[in-house]
Amino acid sequence: MRLRVFYQAEDGIRDKHVTGVQTCSLPISVVGALRYQGGAGTEEEAAALASGGSVSLQSAHDFSAVGPMTGIFSPSMPVFVVENRTLGNQAYCTINEGSGKVMRFGANDDSVIERLRWIEKTLAPALREAVLRAGGVDLRPLMAQALAMGDEMHQRNVAATSLFFRAIAPHLVRGSSQQASLSEVTDFLVGNDQFFLNLAMAAAKSAMEDRKSTRLHSSHVLNSYAV
Repeated sequence: MRLRVFYQAEDGIRDKHVTGVQTCSLPISVVGALRYQGGAGTEEEAAALASGGSVSLQSAHDFSAVGPMTGIFSPSMPVFVVENRTLGNQAYCTINEGSGKVMRFGANDDSVIERLRWIEKTLAPALREAVLRAGGVDLRPLMAQALAMGDEMHQRNVAATSLFFRAIAPHLVRGSSQQASLSEVTDFLVGNDQFFLNLAMAAAKSAMEDRKSTRLHSSHVLNSYAV
């Protein structure tokens, strides 16, 4: 069985013309994703799988998905679903890992893999419960307020992250089945100023893509990949 990998930087990667950190980080991120999936125990094993044709690289855009930098998606990674209720379409993004040593920059050591598994097993279930309990989170007014507060939805997401946390915090702590890990979850959200970045990208994707009509724009972003 081939492991499917999605990535965001579309035509440039297919034509092998992309340069910069995304291109340099992609092979390392694929190796890390294979280790995260349990398909390989070591970097050497993962690299052999990747180079041996066991990994299928596909554009994340083809699946209405986006992510920052290499933007790796693998089958076990939880995603946010951003719904455009006006156009009737959805977009998807992974949960932001934080800053520093993270897979989107090509890091793939044990600490990176452990964090991704914590996101999958602990953070994602807590966020899912909170968002469902809230009846969803309307991102439009949140993003508008964040822009007025100085965010630009790329390198600065402090306000948007804080506003998102404020919106879900009551639902996160009331009746959550993840009570034992709530302190870890809240510490991670409060300490991750870039948390909202992925959501901002998915919101933009959902706004730009109407699958019910002719596509009049070109999606070409040198910013992500998925396994």
